[in-house]
Amino acid sequence: MMSLVSSNIILPTITVAISTIAENMDRFLNNFPFESLLDADEVLIIIQDTLDHKPMELPSKYIIIEDNGKGVSRSRNLGLSYAKYDYIWFMDDDIQLNNDAIITAKNYILKYNADIFTVRMQNFDSDAPYKNYPNKHLLGRRDIINISTVEIIASREFILDSKVRFNESLGLGTKYPSCEENIFLLDLLDIGAEIIHVPEYVQKHPLVNRRRMHFTDPNILFAKGVFCNRYSGFMGIVLLFLWMCKSLICGASFKDAINLVYGYNSADNILNNV
Repeated sequence: MMSLVSSNIILPTITVAISTIAENMDRFLNNFPFESLLDADEVLIIIQDTLDHKPMELPSKYIIIEDNGKGVSRSRNLGLSYAKYDYIWFMDDDIQLNNDAIITAKNYILKYNADIFTVRMQNFDSDAPYKNYPNKHLLGRRDIINISTVEIIASREFILDSKVRFNESLGLGTKYPSCEENIFLLDLLDIGAEIIHVPEYVQKHPLVNRRRMHFTDPNILFAKGVFCNRYSGFMGIVLLFLWMCKSLICGASFKDAINLVYGYNSADNILNNV
């Protein structure tokens, strides 16, 4: 489906798929900038833990999907199965989209027509870059290590045809809350996906001490070990060693840091449970 914006230009269409849980709904409804979704063609709000959820009244392009399962990867996969439009932008309930974010994304999609686009994010309070972003147009395997799911805009048709999905054993809401988006992108690269980086800051996120949390939490380290195995080859081993050193520098005990190795050795069981 395409959206007509003038007699000469037809922009691609975008589904925004927002993952949330029932206990966050009041904060989400009060704080999310819904005016930034005016240019979206469809908005999916996927609510997990919905046993106590109260019904909401929203415009017709807002579709509520209630799911009593758990895990953000499961939520992303549900978004893929329900989305109807050209591209899907994976979103969380604590993101602040710029008002021109979606039209900016549509213009880049129109220009490059790639399988996957990644965008940039700022800290909510300071407007500083949320992380170090690649100064590259076309991304490869090394470039996707630091990408977050909310920075991914994917061709719905390409993803569905590829049969690649987020691994539901990984990601927030699961025992191993990390690396699901990186493995997702690796799987897509390995079947020939073109990933283009958009050098535009189009959204904001509350600042999180990612360095400490991501390198001291034993379950996140386990997930990173799984990713190193999936990355495979010599570079997978190098990455495992570098992350082991980084975890110890960040204050992890050796007992916690060794979870990287446990994850690496257990990867086959995790990766086969998509």
